[in-house]
Amino acid sequence: AKLRTSWTSPDAGYEAALQRFIGVLLGDEAGREFRDDLVVQAGRLAWFGAFNSLSTALLKFTSPGVPDVYQGHEVVNLTLVDPDNRRPVDYSALSSELAALERLDPGEAGTLLEAPQDGRAKLWLAWRLLAVRRERPQLFRDGGYRALKVEGPQAVHVVAFSRRHGDALLVTLAGRLFAHLLGEPDRAPCGDAVWGDTAVEVGLPDGTRLRNIVDGATLVVVDGRIRLGAAFARFPAAALLALG
Repeated sequence: AKLRTSWTSPDAGYEAALQRFIGVLLGDEAGREFRDDLVVQAGRLAWFGAFNSLSTALLKFTSPGVPDVYQGHEVVNLTLVDPDNRRPVDYSALSSELAALERLDPGEAGTLLEAPQDGRAKLWLAWRLLAVRRERPQLFRDGGYRALKVEGPQAVHVVAFSRRHGDALLVTLAGRLFAHLLGEPDRAPCGDAVWGDTAVEVGLPDGTRLRNIVDGATLVVVDGRIRLGAAFARFPAAALLALG
């Protein structure tokens, strides 16, 4: 918080005392109970944080404006702010991981959620969304923005909006507040069991078909709505492109 020390006004004595405190807390036998609790809490944070990162990436790549991604942050990157997040990037490892994902069938995207913390799900999402941005530049550069209404028991856990340019339409559905939604990090936030009767009003005629760029599924508008249990059946992030 820069209350006692900062890059421009460092307090060497305060920083040294802080280092000693952390060293004792994490290294001394008396700190074992704290460390055990910390490991459990860190696991919870990593699980829910991985799903938050998917939603953040989805919103970043589909909202108006130009998405800004630090090199190396196409995957989960557990670094602090400058200069920690400016460390060298292993481009070879990223390229190999992307090459493996390019061979994955979209219908199997849900398998990436078995270990969301490893970053493959985030890289998959970035790759799929960047591809559609390249295919439809006018939609993302000039398309309008409209917030969409969500109704149902889990409505507070969804961000929904559409982008339209001419006949091109994209509906973005991003989950949020996953810890409150699930309670425990024991499953992915997918399917009817999680989302119930929650649905988004897309403002499209019944029978309109939309393809989910993320997992390849085709959804159909019924009563002017798309059910979240269907949109998030395999992956808790959806970018729905209206089919002609």
